[in-house]
Amino acid sequence: IIEKDSLFRINAYLSYKHKFNDSVTFVTTAYGQPNVDDTDDLRVLANVGFLVSLTKKLKLKLDYEVRHDSQPPAGKYKTNTKYQTSLIYKL
Repeated sequence: IIEKDSLFRINAYLSYKHKFNDSVTFVTTAYGQPNVDDTDDLRVLANVGFLVSLTKKLKLKLDYEVRHDSQPPAGKYKTNTKYQTSLIYKL
């Protein structure tokens, strides 16, 4: 007989975009996944960024991301962050 652990998570999602002007847009997205049976077990992902139009075809994207797992696997950090800078060219 094989025992299988299972859990159920609620998925909550929020996304927001604000255009400051024709060149600069603020974008943020957040996800939350609490464990239904254990409220101390929570996973969160949040991303905040700016999209800047440099020309009609070229954009600069600046992002900051935070990932948090209140009960990560052994040897892993609870919270990880990432900065990212991208150039986007529209063909």
